[in-house]
Amino acid sequence: MLTRKHTALRKTASNFIAGPETEQKSNEATIANGSEDIVTPIKTKAAQRSQERRARRKARYNEVKDLKREGLAIREIVRWLGIYRETIRKYLNAESLPEQASRGLRGSKVDRYAGFLQKRIEEGCRNVFLLF
Repeated sequence: MLTRKHTALRKTASNFIAGPETEQKSNEATIANGSEDIVTPIKTKAAQRSQERRARRKARYNEVKDLKREGLAIREIVRWLGIYRETIRKYLNAESLPEQASRGLRGSKVDRYAGFLQKRIEEGCRNVFLLF
């Protein structure tokens, strides 16, 4: 989760360290320039694998487009590349590589008890065993 929120964390940390005066100046400069600072997120193994899979899909997409330009029918492309014909149709109908949908965030097992836990913590209970 921290990797996904890296940009927001870095911005918040820099504002916290700099103080409110610097934050206001930074916001004014951003408004004047009309752009945000671009921060490169931390590369994780999962992110790297994701980029590699996307690169393979992009190569396959380009290969399908090239074979179609050469005049091959969808059936011949299926035999040539060994991929499902609906994938080939999807690639041929797309202007650019279709991106895969994100899977969304899953909740944790504790989420349904968050209200109760928050109430107990506010009451002063800090013992994890009792909270469990």
